[in-house]
Amino acid sequence: MVGETPQIEPLKPGVSAFVVFTTGDEVLRRCLESLQGAVDHIVAVDTGATDGSRQIALEFGAEVHDFPWTDSFADAYNFAASKVESEWTYWIDSDEWLLPDCVSMVREAITHPGAFAFTILRQDLYDEFRYAEMQALRLWR
Repeated sequence: MVGETPQIEPLKPGVSAFVVFTTGDEVLRRCLESLQGAVDHIVAVDTGATDGSRQIALEFGAEVHDFPWTDSFADAYNFAASKVESEWTYWIDSDEWLLPDCVSMVREAITHPGAFAFTILRQDLYDEFRYAEMQALRLWR
């Protein structure tokens, strides 16, 4: 009806992580294990896994969606983010993992009522002795 305000479903409290994956089951397992205790829900998007990755995502209780690969990570990430229904969203790549100390940091971060987003310190490892660091926006309301 004209003039009526559409009803918007309220977001669920807590934090959901989204991850886009393809073949790489043990890498995905490490990623999902690291999220235990940090997030309340996991949205996993399968872009064409041909190994046990999908089953691993299901074992971790993830809500799994299929997304045909379009040669665009942006398309896959946007699709995954659109499936999140929580107040907070955490984005993680399937070949990344949270360090154990970060679990409590994520939980503490989402308790700040005036905060909109947080960055994480990301370390890209080149070998056992070298890495690069950068701040990455990965947690937002």
